Amino acid sequence: MRLHERLHALEPFFAEIAACARNASPSLALREEIGNLGRLGERAMLRARLVFPTPGGPTKQSTG
Repeated sequence: MRLHERLHALEPFFAEIAACARNASPSLALREEIGNLGRLGERAMLRARLVFPTPGGPTKQSTG
């Protein structure tokens, strides 16, 4: 499995973490929000599937 497909699944979560923390003061609420976004990003990364073309047909998704 190519790593960059899973990396792309994480990008919006890193952006959201940065936006969330940009003007925030350190706090338990911020830590909880960042933790939640991290868990959501991890799930998105694990669900990411490789899509590769088949000759003359539609794309198929791998299961790994």
